[in-house]
Amino acid sequence: LNEECEKMVKTIPFAQNCYVLDLEGEVYYRNDPNKKIHDHDDREIIKKIKNNAVNYSQLDSEENAYHFFIPFKNHDGQVLGVIRIGVDSDIVATAISTMRRRIIISSFLFIFIAGIAVFALLTFSLMRPVRNLIDGISKIGKGQLDEKLKIKRDDEVGQIAMAFNKMLDDLKEKT
Repeated sequence: LNEECEKMVKTIPFAQNCYVLDLEGEVYYRNDPNKKIHDHDDREIIKKIKNNAVNYSQLDSEENAYHFFIPFKNHDGQVLGVIRIGVDSDIVATAISTMRRRIIISSFLFIFIAGIAVFALLTFSLMRPVRNLIDGISKIGKGQLDEKLKIKRDDEVGQIAMAFNKMLDDLKEKT
């Protein structure tokens, strides 16, 4: 177990310490003999692991580390104890900060692209009929009364086009 504990500390990024504990919370091995285990009680966590046979983690604010408890079992599957690994919580904070930054940048990018799409849609759907209306008014100004607007819409722009075409018909009748 001591060798396994050492391998875990070397393999896991930002691992600070490794302890081997029995089911009573008694420390049998620590990778750094000078480092004292903090006063929190691991027995409750070990009991949960023993009953559910699941890994468990908790944040220790005193050590600024997440502690992961990994059960070790005998050949019959009975939990004999746990390996407790302390991982520097700064790595988690850095990952969360990076993820948060990416989400913010992605959100702004999405909003920007959506804004351009809405602008293009409005420009295409509103400005084109208005330009046709302006062209029609220019043609009337030049005396061309035969050109009707071909705008078929059920909104205000369509109503203006209908009124414009009616005005053209009325002008043709009077001239």
